[in-house]
Amino acid sequence: MDAILDTATEEVHRVAQTIDDGLRRRTIDKLRSLQYPLETPKETKQRLIYAGLHTASIRVGLDLKIFNKLVEADRPLKLDELAETTGADSGLLVAGRILRHQASLGMIRETSQDTFTDSQTTRNLSNADIQAGLKFSADVLDPAYAATPSFLAARSYRNPTDLHDTPFNTSWATELTLWDWLAEHPEHRTHFNAFMNAQRSSVKDCFSILAPNKEVHQLPAEKPFFVDPDMNGKVVLQDLPSVVNDVKLPEGIDVMAYNFFTKREEILKNIVDAMTQESTLLLDEIVVLDENVDWFVT
Repeated sequence: MDAILDTATEEVHRVAQTIDDGLRRRTIDKLRSLQYPLETPKETKQRLIYAGLHTASIRVGLDLKIFNKLVEADRPLKLDELAETTGADSGLLVAGRILRHQASLGMIRETSQDTFTDSQTTRNLSNADIQAGLKFSADVLDPAYAATPSFLAARSYRNPTDLHDTPFNTSWATELTLWDWLAEHPEHRTHFNAFMNAQRSSVKDCFSILAPNKEVHQLPAEKPFFVDPDMNGKVVLQDLPSVVNDVKLPEGIDVMAYNFFTKREEILKNIVDAMTQESTLLLDEIVVLDENVDWFVT
């Protein structure tokens, strides 16, 4: 059995170097589906009960720059070296705590006793935009996640419909929406914006199916469209006032504050009123399937 597992593992690693992104994602899902049926009740409990600790461990690792230090080093680093460069106590780092915990989850690799190096996950965690997302999640969203059970119970498990009455509002004791709150907390807003950059970079955009140069080559120059050095037209960026009030954009992009919490029908009606026979309305949205939804989407 061990030989079969070793062969299968080697084959997955080999194929992973050449497969496209869709097949790679499906492979990950298949591997995950193999794990869960094999778990005992105790193993399921252990995996889930300490899930929050994973985020906390990563957050400490980001503060200490552990992942960046391991990636930037040209060799495995000893515990004493990491303790010296991070300023953290060596006992905290490894004596059954931070580094060993991270190594057990594959965040880093333990090459020998008290000696550590990077893994693929370490390299992923050293990305600045990914780090921003993890900081935003740990610092801003985790308190809201923790408040969700009591929030829903107190409201008899009704689907939230009030923008000012959500687990976020409960956890942060504020009546502001997340977007207005971020406008008053620039550090968290910076993390969120970088996080969105990383989030969108992994999702196909409209240009993967649209050929703008072919679609708009006959449009008048004054008509709004996409900014491109070879294309006529301009972009009008609309978002909540708290989002766009201080935004800095390249030349050719106009900013217009707009309340996107308005009902969809009203938004679309306003757009239709501004359209001509030459206009095309492109909706670039993430559509959630009715069944068997990917964990990444849910």
